[in-house]
Amino acid sequence: MKKIILISSITFLILLLGAYVAMASSVGPNSPGTMADDSAVGNSLWGTPNNAKVSDNIYTSDYAGSGSPSHYLKATNFGFSIPTGATIDGVVVEVEKYGTGVTPPFDYVVDNIVKLTKAGVVSGNDKADTTTHWSSSESYVSYGANNDLWGLSLSPTDINNSGFGMVISASMIANDTDSSANIDHIRITVYYTEAAPASQTRVANVIIFE
Repeated sequence: MKKIILISSITFLILLLGAYVAMASSVGPNSPGTMADDSAVGNSLWGTPNNAKVSDNIYTSDYAGSGSPSHYLKATNFGFSIPTGATIDGVVVEVEKYGTGVTPPFDYVVDNIVKLTKAGVVSGNDKADTTTHWSSSESYVSYGANNDLWGLSLSPTDINNSGFGMVISASMIANDTDSSANIDHIRITVYYTEAAPASQTRVANVIIFE
């Protein structure tokens, strides 16, 4: 005997959604479109902040006195275009940096503050490594992870906003004025999971003959 089975559009939609596998994606690393010295913290400024827009061995530098923290070096306007409806999974910031005139244990540079900016406002968890000395040779140092939201609730709108970015402040312990914190480049990678395709909501009734 032949059977006719009617699967409603709602039931078929559930079957389709059950077969959908969420796709993890990433975008970046992107470079900042805007750099600035921000005096909200610290005592000394970063010279020529725009030098941190690209990796070209031309640096923005800070020459704070012994024990003094620097201003924020603020990087924003990264030009992200995360799809609407995606879930943000994590943010990785990489800072290409080094210290000059550093002769530990007497002269060295360490992080003071490393945070994200959300709509231009410094926000979230501080990822600064206040114990590891900046190397005397230039290299990228990473903050965050592909599953780390820095203590924030982040949406695609937040990431795509021109005010999304990061700040870094350095501390120098030095016995002379030749020591400095130097940053060549800042870049950010964002990890996200795409939403199920919206087209799956438009499904007609299906008839199956057995």
